[in-house]
Amino acid sequence: MSNSKNISNTNKTISPSELRMWMQKNPESAFNEYKITQLLITQMKNQDKIALHMPTQTGLLVSYEPRVGSPFILFRCDIDALPNGTNESKTLDECKHLCGHDVHTSIMWGFLQSVLKSNVDKNILFLFQPGEESGDGARRILKSDILSKWEIEKCIALHVNDAYPIGSIASNDSTLFAASQEIDIILQGLQSHITLPEKGIDALKASVEFITRFQNSEKIEGTFLGIGKLNTGTTRNSISDTAQIFMTARANDKIKLQKLIQQIKDILSSIESNTGIKWSLKKGSSCPAVKNNKALFDHYYSVLSTQFPFINTKMVLAAEDFGYFSDKFPSFMFWLGTREINQKAVGLHHNDFHPSNNVIPLGIKAFQTILNS
Repeated sequence: MSNSKNISNTNKTISPSELRMWMQKNPESAFNEYKITQLLITQMKNQDKIALHMPTQTGLLVSYEPRVGSPFILFRCDIDALPNGTNESKTLDECKHLCGHDVHTSIMWGFLQSVLKSNVDKNILFLFQPGEESGDGARRILKSDILSKWEIEKCIALHVNDAYPIGSIASNDSTLFAASQEIDIILQGLQSHITLPEKGIDALKASVEFITRFQNSEKIEGTFLGIGKLNTGTTRNSISDTAQIFMTARANDKIKLQKLIQQIKDILSSIESNTGIKWSLKKGSSCPAVKNNKALFDHYYSVLSTQFPFINTKMVLAAEDFGYFSDKFPSFMFWLGTREINQKAVGLHHNDFHPSNNVIPLGIKAFQTILNS
C-alpha cells in the first residue's frame, strides 16, 4: 500500500497504467469513491486549461472549454468497484474491480492528458462518474442539474469486454444494453399447522405456482425475467404465511418492460383469485436501455472501422446506467475488446476478469479517433 500512498501525494502526473494499479489497490464501491475522487482532484487542481466540478459527493466532472459558447462533447467513464456480495462493501476484501471500471478510468485519464497536451480546439466534458454498479450514478448526475450549464451535443462511452478480441470495437445502431428493473414480490398468506392446510393459505405453494405459470406463459419478445432468490417458511411443521420472490427484468425498451411487469401482475391477480393469497410488487433499482443514436453510429462506424476491427453486435441483457444519458442526449457507446491470443473469455464480474494494460492505449486511441472525426 506504500506505493498507492506515494502516488496520492505526488505532484508528478501519473500515467494511466499507474492510475489503474492504484485503483486496483484501492477499490471503492458505489458512492464511496472518496480516495479516487481526491486523487483525481490532486492531479488536476493546478491545471489552468480545465475547471473541476463536483455535482455529487464522489466523482468528478472536468470541463475543458477553448471555444466559449460552442457545444460540448461529453465523454464518460465509471470509477466504482464491484461489491462482493453486499451493497455496503467498502474495503479491498469486500469489493474488487471486476467490471473493468479501473480500465475505463485509466483510458479517460490518458485521453484527458492527450487533449491538454495537444490543446485540442473542441469543448469537452470528462465525466468520472460514481455509482454505476448501483444503477443510480448517472441518474444522480442528471438530477444535480450540473449538465444544464453547457450545451451538450452528444455523449460517448465505452465498456471493456473479453467477449471480443483485444483492440476490436463492437456496437450497433440501436439498443446496446437492455432496460433493467429489479422487482420484489411479497406474498401474504395465512399460517396453519402443516397437517391442516385447509385452514391456511400457503405462500410457498403460491410462489411455486407463480414461477411455474410464468415459465409456461407466452414470452414477450425482447424481454427476460430472471428469478434469483426465494424466501419463504419459518418451520417444517407450519404452512408458510409469507414469501418473497426477488427478480430482475430486462427488455429492449421501456414499453416492453412495462408489458412484462403487467404480465407478472396479471398472473399474481389470477393466483389471488384462486387461492386468496395477497400480493404486492415493489420496484427496485432500474436503468433505461442504452440506445445508440443511428446517425452517430453510422458516422463513428465509418471512422473507427478504418482504425479498428469493427463488429456489429446485438443487444446484451446486461444493464448500464449510461442509458440515462442516452435517454437525454444523442449518444454512442461501444464495447472495446480485451481478449488476447490464447486467452479464455470469462466475462464481466468474474474473479478472473483482469484485462491487461495493453488495452488502455487502444481505448485512448478510440476516444481520440471519435474526437477528431
